[in-house]
Amino acid sequence: MANSYLKGQNIKCTGAFRNVDSGAYVDPTVVTFRTKDPSNNLSNHVYGVDPNVTKTAAGRYRYNLLLDEAGDWYLRWDSTGTHEGAQEWRVYCCPPAEPTWG
Repeated sequence: MANSYLKGQNIKCTGAFRNVDSGAYVDPTVVTFRTKDPSNNLSNHVYGVDPNVTKTAAGRYRYNLLLDEAGDWYLRWDSTGTHEGAQEWRVYCCPPAEPTWG
């Protein structure tokens, strides 16, 4: 399954924002990384407020997310102010397998 990870993994979530006319990377006024975990808890991580949201280059951002619960995680980058946009996707976090060796 694509976008499938094991419980306990850290994944790098990247978001990029571009000018629709020129295609150049741009920095929006406010950049937010949002998560909805398998228990339906919502979290907002705002660039410049949450130190875990980092800017890697003009218009490009990253958040390292610990998948600490098995199930579907819903993830979204969005921006407000200048250069509004959004990207969202889902990842599945598998519970650890029972070892059958040893």
